[in-house]
Amino acid sequence: MFNSFNFSRGSLIALASVGFGAAGPLWADAIPTETSLEQVLVTGSRLRDVAAQLPVATTVVDQPTIALRDPDTLPDLLRTLPGVQFIQAGGGAGIAQFFMRGCQPNYTLFLVDGVKVTDSNDSRGGSFDLSTVSPGEVERVEVIRGPQSAVYGADALCGVVNVITRSGTKRWETTARYGIGLDGAYQSAAELTGPLMANGGVSVRAATGDQGDVVPGATFGSSAVNGKLTFDAGTGWRIVVHGRQALDHGSSYPDQSGGPQFARQSSRDIRSSRETSFDTQGEFKLTDSATLNAAASSYDHHVVFSSPVIRGPFGSIIARTETADLKRSYGLLDVVLALPASFRATIGLDYMRENADFQGKLELFPGFKLPENYQQTRHIGGAFGELQYTGIQGVTLLASVRRDNPSVQAGQNTARAGFVYTPDANLTEFRAYWGQGFKLPGLFALGNALVGNPKLLAERSRTSEIGVARWLMDRRLRVSVAAFDNVFTNLVDFDNTFFTFFNRREVKTRGGELEMQYQFSDSWRAKGEATYVSIDPEDSNIPIRHRPKWRGSFETSWTPNAQWSLYATWLTVATNYDTSVATGPVYVGGYSRLDVNAQWHPTDQTTIGLALDNVLDHNYAESVGFLAPGAQPRISIRHRF
Repeated sequence: MFNSFNFSRGSLIALASVGFGAAGPLWADAIPTETSLEQVLVTGSRLRDVAAQLPVATTVVDQPTIALRDPDTLPDLLRTLPGVQFIQAGGGAGIAQFFMRGCQPNYTLFLVDGVKVTDSNDSRGGSFDLSTVSPGEVERVEVIRGPQSAVYGADALCGVVNVITRSGTKRWETTARYGIGLDGAYQSAAELTGPLMANGGVSVRAATGDQGDVVPGATFGSSAVNGKLTFDAGTGWRIVVHGRQALDHGSSYPDQSGGPQFARQSSRDIRSSRETSFDTQGEFKLTDSATLNAAASSYDHHVVFSSPVIRGPFGSIIARTETADLKRSYGLLDVVLALPASFRATIGLDYMRENADFQGKLELFPGFKLPENYQQTRHIGGAFGELQYTGIQGVTLLASVRRDNPSVQAGQNTARAGFVYTPDANLTEFRAYWGQGFKLPGLFALGNALVGNPKLLAERSRTSEIGVARWLMDRRLRVSVAAFDNVFTNLVDFDNTFFTFFNRREVKTRGGELEMQYQFSDSWRAKGEATYVSIDPEDSNIPIRHRPKWRGSFETSWTPNAQWSLYATWLTVATNYDTSVATGPVYVGGYSRLDVNAQWHPTDQTTIGLALDNVLDHNYAESVGFLAPGAQPRISIRHRF
């Protein structure tokens, strides 16, 4: 759903300074080595490919980078990714909005250890609260930019974000962490990890935290338990069992209310949720050329939410209450084949079942409430295939096709194709990619008793991307640029006149990404990125909210010795359009933000961290009326027993 897809008309500005692009580099590997070039990705291909062989733009944030940055939240870690704009007015309790290349937040598929955690039962057509994932439980984050429905089916219209949690360690370790900030903010966690069998491991982690009164007008607290068992005897089979539960609760000013700065009432949204997932994945080597993969998972998301009536000179927000529960089951079976003549292939089947229960009421005026209850169940069966060819020196060709058969919609066919060409020992890299995506209408939009429309069509996307990357200065400087063109059709939007959902015709987004990274020395590294996005809605001249045309970031790390490290991040975002019932349409000013983190390791077992977010104390707003906190110091201590 494009959530009132109010795009501005604008011509595409030529990206002479950006040019054409390639996939993003692996930040932790500034100097290419044999190890870095063979880093295996579990996202973006059923073939479990390496980053250098994927034709689509890819970014990996690995564990060493996460440890150096020591972000307060997972959204803080992802804000500086190329092609991404992240907004969460009201802190953790606010609505998390993750815009990839100008797309709607519900056009990105979110996975945790490969398990789909996007909630198709919410009023925005699919979302995931990244604030419920603690950075401490994350091993790495793999981000694929570009539609991936030919691999994952529904919801991957713009890309995929896969959060991979930590596994076991080579020796038994117990780790405790505690951190505090201003105004009652804190985080604490305990973790047990160790080996299991020859190549397996155990990881169990419990964490809790509270943002205190740091964010004006908002509260948020969360807790999570995460466990993973990996059974691997080194004899050709591997089984991973993973479970996770996250609880959160909070309050914040409603979106478009004008926030603490402009809202005329102090009433808040109140929200609590429980998220539970369980999955098991198996990999079995049948022969030297055939591997069987199997997976099964369950996901349950329960949300209780209430929002007050908010009135202003430019409209009002209707009061509502809701209790929503989504249950999802999933199963997969595929075979990966090493074929003659440098071909690899996979063929497989998967099945998903979603069940939604929604109990809600809209209060049109005091004492008059309309129910919007519904129950929805749908099934989706999919069949897919992938083929890769590496028979020509320096060339990788990749193609994928998929067929999905939903129980309540017409069948959906998706495909993708691309190539990677590295002509000179990986110094230069050319990429081209074309892909399709689709998204089934959200269960809320289909079934809601008041505003639902069961005749909604599936949303579709297609993307073309080309690019180049080059190592320079004795492989210390890497520059990559990307240009993309997205077309979306059958967009689900809300009609305020007829008070129902409908399919909008077509929207286009175009843009480019520039990435650079440089290794000054063995201890000093830096990287930067800039993103430009232009959006054309075809049938509207109203700008869309929260879509700055330009944004960029710069990061640098310095580790002079084994005892000290320093990490600094600079983020800059251009002016963007927003609206609220208190102010009407406005343009929120652009802003810049500097965050710094220093760590001291007095022993091999102890780390003491001091972070200062928004170092320059800039008074800026991501959303109209929601001022960001000023300079915020944080102190943490982590000890491994």
